[in-house]
Amino acid sequence: MQGLIFILLSILLTPSLSSCARVLLSPAAGDTFNVIHYGAVGNGQTDDSQSFLKAWADVCGASEGTPTLEIPNGMTFMLSPVAFKGPCKANSVHVLLQGTIVAPSRDAWNGKNEWIQFAEINGLMIDGGGQIDGQGSSWWQDCKSNCERPTALHINDCHASRLTGIKHLNSAKNQISISGCSDFYISDLEITAPGESPNTDGIDISRSSAITIEKSIIGTGDDCIAINGGTSNIKITQVTCGPGHGISVGSLGEDGKYDTVEDVYVGGCTFKGCQNGARIKTWAVRIKMAMAIYIN
Repeated sequence: MQGLIFILLSILLTPSLSSCARVLLSPAAGDTFNVIHYGAVGNGQTDDSQSFLKAWADVCGASEGTPTLEIPNGMTFMLSPVAFKGPCKANSVHVLLQGTIVAPSRDAWNGKNEWIQFAEINGLMIDGGGQIDGQGSSWWQDCKSNCERPTALHINDCHASRLTGIKHLNSAKNQISISGCSDFYISDLEITAPGESPNTDGIDISRSSAITIEKSIIGTGDDCIAINGGTSNIKITQVTCGPGHGISVGSLGEDGKYDTVEDVYVGGCTFKGCQNGARIKTWAVRIKMAMAIYIN
């Protein structure tokens, strides 16, 4: 069975003329919920997941201003696979990540294919200068292709949101996955994994629209940014990419399915030590493509 792929792609060497995501301003005043006050230890060895979930329940249940989940500086919090779910009562919620979050070892993993998930939250703001460490080295050595490795940070069905100023490193698989989101702003990230680490995409986007990614450094063992089917109106500017496979659309058309990617803008980016610059990846299917390339 043959499939059909439609792609409308614009690649710019200078920033595009329009922005495709609304930049949210500083959070409005609201209550702060520090995970330490909910029993989190922060020694990097104790599982602090339940303390985080208890704090999140109060954050998501607060209705005044912009409630904040505070993860303090100078501490390391080990989390098992955990899901922070909405909908929340406030119009926006703030995750202030100042410390470090680390994943459990592979031996302690419980089999889920996602580590940290934010889902069904409007006005989600994640910032603070902290870091998320997937501790993926044991996965890369022993589990390259024949087992399911977890994505570090999965943001699903979140709208009018932003992710800024966080360091992401050494995910077992994708560092960040964005799916089913719209009006999402991403900037000032540092995403790193060794060049030989398998399938460690920096940012993986699917079924999403109006996504802006800018002013970030991404170097991994796979795509710096991967744009998958059902995605439209993507703007990528001032991103330094490498090592890795570059910025990719696809792969599209697996098992003959219909895939659409529209309005992708890449401008003012730097590629260092990459296998490719910007590229389109498809399976062996019929392709209908409309492409415009603007070079100034």
